[in-house]
Amino acid sequence: MVKVALLGCGRLGKIIARGLSEGKVEDCQLVGILERDEEKSAAFPQLYGCQGYQRLEDVLALEPEYFIDASNADTVKECAEQILSAGCHMICLSASAFQDQDFYQYISQVARKHHTQIHLASGAVGGFDVIAAAMLYGPIQVTLTQKKYPPECPKCPPGFRAMPGEYEGSAWDAVSKYPERLNIAAATSVVCQDWQNTTVRLEPIPPEEYSSFALDVTGDFGKAHIFLQQGSPAHEVPGPDLAAWSTLATLRRLTSPITF
Repeated sequence: MVKVALLGCGRLGKIIARGLSEGKVEDCQLVGILERDEEKSAAFPQLYGCQGYQRLEDVLALEPEYFIDASNADTVKECAEQILSAGCHMICLSASAFQDQDFYQYISQVARKHHTQIHLASGAVGGFDVIAAAMLYGPIQVTLTQKKYPPECPKCPPGFRAMPGEYEGSAWDAVSKYPERLNIAAATSVVCQDWQNTTVRLEPIPPEEYSSFALDVTGDFGKAHIFLQQGSPAHEVPGPDLAAWSTLATLRRLTSPITF
């Protein structure tokens, strides 16, 4: 049984914890959650079958093989060195942490030293395998388009109301302005190894439409268009929930005898 720990248990973290506790990833067990709010973590044994801990050292003492991040960039930068140095791999959603180039270089050295890895989850849109293959073929240009409800729309989630209805700029500028809301742009830029020439667009939609993400990749290989709509008439989705499931899909890929 592969031991798995969780960094943070907000909305996406709860999806990950529930998925692990329900056995969505075969032969993987959630053994502990780092949640510094003691009152919140008190409910974890009943909800997810594992303890919540306020100290990272206590979670690492359980000897997890994988630590899934569902926290934020600051927490990743605070905890990553200790996690990797303990021989534990990371599956990371908070890709904006890697915009800090000093951190990127340093944590890469830590991972090499301890033979561990940080795996960036594909998040709510995917397509990283296409980008990585296209980059080996030749130079590429990548544009991420996020269609969302404008700030004044009642359907706009509170956390996204600080973002403009329309925007276009480099991933570097976009993630610098909205680091906790554009992890897909950050992860895409890490995959592309290019923050300045990866373009981010925000476009408004009316209330009757669904928010969506699209990646457009062009290069010598040809063109690729990767699109994801959040929700459907039969099932409303309040946010990028697929990002949480992408961490479990990554875990399954890393631990399965036959992978893809």
